[in-house]
Amino acid sequence: MNLDGKDIKNLIFNGVEIYYTGKPLVLEHVVFVGCRFVFENTEPSRKLSEQLLALSEAINFKNAA
Repeated sequence: MNLDGKDIKNLIFNGVEIYYTGKPLVLEHVVFVGCRFVFENTEPSRKLSEQLLALSEAINFKNAA
């Protein structure tokens, strides 16, 4: 699943391979369970990674670049 350009709300990703390059993205109340992440080394990708690693129950993220 490529997250670039998406506006995703109230969704659970279970066992999905997640791609993100840093393009605009909105995540609200999104949960990732057993997912594999493939991110490009961009500032927005690093910020999303920080959110994911914070061990939140749900992810809220916005990159309006």
